[in-house]
Amino acid sequence: MRPGRLVPWLGPALRGLIVHRLKMMTCRHDPEERDALWIYCKGCPYNFECPYGSVIEPDPGPSAVVFVGQEDAVRPSVIDPSFPAPPYAEVGSVYTLRVVFIAERAAQHAATFWQAAQIAGADPESGLGTDGVLFQVLQQPAQDRWLEVELPRSCDEAPSLIPTLEVRLDQPLFLRDGSDPQGRRMILTPSFSDLLRAALRCLGRLAALYDQPLEADFAGLKAAGANVSMERSEFRIFEQWKTSHRTGQRGWLRGIVGPAVYRDVPAALVSWMHWAGRLHVGLHRVAGAGGWTTRIYDGQDTRQPRRRVRVKHPRRRPPYRHRLH
Repeated sequence: MRPGRLVPWLGPALRGLIVHRLKMMTCRHDPEERDALWIYCKGCPYNFECPYGSVIEPDPGPSAVVFVGQEDAVRPSVIDPSFPAPPYAEVGSVYTLRVVFIAERAAQHAATFWQAAQIAGADPESGLGTDGVLFQVLQQPAQDRWLEVELPRSCDEAPSLIPTLEVRLDQPLFLRDGSDPQGRRMILTPSFSDLLRAALRCLGRLAALYDQPLEADFAGLKAAGANVSMERSEFRIFEQWKTSHRTGQRGWLRGIVGPAVYRDVPAALVSWMHWAGRLHVGLHRVAGAGGWTTRIYDGQDTRQPRRRVRVKHPRRRPPYRHRLH
């Protein structure tokens, strides 16, 4: 392992390093054609069986339900390193990296993904961040771990109210304000309704693309969430510099981290919030953004199994630059 400086949110750098290696390993086009015509994999004739296409840039399958305006698939994977990382990676340091593979098409390529991570982390010509931090994948799960997600279809299935629910943003959250005509303004103090709409949108699209459309009363669930009030918020602004080697784009990412507490939450919405936090929402979710945990203040645990999600666990490594207010 090569030591070096890190940034708190490792997701973008880890994702860029690993998936670049995965594409080089598995793309069936020759390198010149790949780099000229297939920078993006949408429409590739090999997309459905390709490990990179299936995990990172899938085209919807023939049975998937694609709605107008949602032609770009929600990705069936999340690269989720622990947050925040220490400012410097020492030789021998161990970090946790969790990767979620959603549904069988992506999950069947998990071993190839971890092979790419191992090769990418050991490449002396590459590495993470300006110091080129190198790493090893020390441990992978002995067997696949599948979780089944069960979600209430309406508030009638769980009509009670939860007095207080904490939502703690464990990773930076980037949510755009839908009222902004240019779509650039970020929501920095999200209401419960803001979080719920992101949850419904993400989980609904994942189910339609990779399993079956959810026959849920989305309008009724949204309406119920609009009545939830915020008791207190401790959200903090998070900023980190990001550079995309594929597009050349660079700039500051600006989101939020931290907890908030909401009052009188319909019980049916707690499962939606729990699973949205596990599968992540919003911009940059594939790099681990938009993950949260929920906690009911009366001592109950909101974790409640289940719907076709593969979770992998080895150990994590590094990269970049940030501001945390």
